[in-house]
Amino acid sequence: MGFTAAGISPTTVTTTQQAPLGFRLTVPQGDNGLAEYVYVKTAGPLAPGEIAMQSGVVPYLCIISTATIEANKTYGIAQVTIASGSYGFVLAKGYCPIVSTNSTSAPAAGNQIAADSAGLATDNALGSDAAVAANLGHQLTVGAADTTVGGGTYGTAMIDCRG
Repeated sequence: MGFTAAGISPTTVTTTQQAPLGFRLTVPQGDNGLAEYVYVKTAGPLAPGEIAMQSGVVPYLCIISTATIEANKTYGIAQVTIASGSYGFVLAKGYCPIVSTNSTSAPAAGNQIAADSAGLATDNALGSDAAVAANLGHQLTVGAADTTVGGGTYGTAMIDCRG
């Protein structure tokens, strides 16, 4: 697992700022390539697997996704719990080991994913330009329901959130 020069890792969560907001940390993931994390502050709690979007017009202040939005307004997917008002990393790009999916419209393995209004991954039909812009990546696996990880069902994905 990667660390910054300040000694913080992608799982570090604090109530005081430890790095510049928007700081990107790249971590090797073996045969899964590189993972890129972005340092954010939360304006609401994030659970593992939830999709984080920008809150209002303040850069790198985030909340769980409240709508299907463009990938360039999405910061990433939480891999650890980040309490409201705290600082931590969300996974922005690469292999995503925890992504919570909408239990009624969970993307099948290989399908494109988008955020839904509850901060969960949903199937992205890519039927319009807006849907293409909302594409966050593609689902690799879909697991069973698990209330301890975000909500709905969970699985793995390859993601590219550009916010």
